[in-house]
Amino acid sequence: MNKEMWYRPEVFGDEDLDSIRYSNRFIVCYDVSKERYLQALENARPIRTWKTKRADDLLLILHGNQQNIGMCKKTGNP
Repeated sequence: MNKEMWYRPEVFGDEDLDSIRYSNRFIVCYDVSKERYLQALENARPIRTWKTKRADDLLLILHGNQQNIGMCKKTGNP
């Protein structure tokens, strides 16, 4: 909260958070984070697109708690 960080709203839907979902602290954190996310989204602009890519040496990094492993395996990248 103090460092003005935020998460995408989808993150708050994780079932691991069910035990705290209705606590006041969680609700405040969710509301503040959602507001910050929406503000960031309004100002977000892509710095690159597939059309503006000029070389074949593009590096794409997926980050997460193993959620993306299935997608990586489908594209042949372990």
